[in-house]
Amino acid sequence: MQSKDAEAEPQLRTLLPVVMKVFGAEDRETLRCQSALLALTAAQDSRGEAEKEFRRLIATMTRVLGPEDKITLLTRLRLAENGYRLKKYAEAEAEHRQVLTIYQRALGVEDRKTLVCEFLLIRALAAQSKHAEVEELCRSLLPLQIKVLGAEGKQTLYCQTYLIQALAAQDKHAEVEELGRSLLPLQEKVLGTENKDTLETRSRLAHALSQQEKWAEAEKESRSLIAAETRAHGPEAAETLKSRRTLAALLTQQHKEAEAEKECRQVLALTERTLGAEHPETLASCYHLAACLAVQKKTKEALKYAQRAYAGRLKVLGRDHEDTREANELLEALTKPEAKA
Repeated sequence: MQSKDAEAEPQLRTLLPVVMKVFGAEDRETLRCQSALLALTAAQDSRGEAEKEFRRLIATMTRVLGPEDKITLLTRLRLAENGYRLKKYAEAEAEHRQVLTIYQRALGVEDRKTLVCEFLLIRALAAQSKHAEVEELCRSLLPLQIKVLGAEGKQTLYCQTYLIQALAAQDKHAEVEELGRSLLPLQEKVLGTENKDTLETRSRLAHALSQQEKWAEAEKESRSLIAAETRAHGPEAAETLKSRRTLAALLTQQHKEAEAEKECRQVLALTERTLGAEHPETLASCYHLAACLAVQKKTKEALKYAQRAYAGRLKVLGRDHEDTREANELLEALTKPEAKA
């Protein structure tokens, strides 16, 4: 896509003066070329200068072509995309809402342009953590996407990814489980087992199962996730190691302490080697190994790792960080007389 854009930009730069000379500065074709060129150059604009140009161009289009002309609306969507890229999510949301209203009225709710615009609105809302709104819009949009784009359409799958994300953020664990089980096979088929969205869905499914204390099922999903992450990112990637720590916690919940301890020790060795002794992920591995040893009443060794986790987090994260407080609570529990007994 980037190579095509790189080829298109010089062509448009050459074409625009010719079109402007032949048809005039405010002709439809001139405005169309300006919009297309601006969309390409905006991707390299880090200072937000493109926004001014978009707004100037939209004002001209609105006056010459009308506010509901398809080129005017397309340029407004390009402005919204530029805002999203610059993390101006509220501005992107506002543009999408206004264009969506026009599309719904002019084209109908089942038109592909309408569906794309509503999906982009959901994306902007998700970026602002407006989880309830995302859930509501996804639920209304999905039946239309399935009807028009198909159950296996990529946009349909991406919309469900936003829905499961919104449900997880609201701790609706049973609903996450239900959607995750139906979504995963489709994502694996269409996007692949190692796709980012597929991995995130499996991770959320495993978490939802653990929150419902379905430990064995959560362990199964967690192991599948680790295998896929290992293939996608490698055995020493942060994502893989984090999932292995989660697996250790699930093993502990099932009283598989020896397996959990082995997993914790391996993860700690890997994080220490790849990230360093004071990296937050290494300190998290220390904490989890300490907790695993504490469950087995290996208090002396657990205390050693708990002290290391607390001291490291105190230095790196500060006294008031929740992870530091968590490590301190474990340390205090291990130093109580009954723990030493």
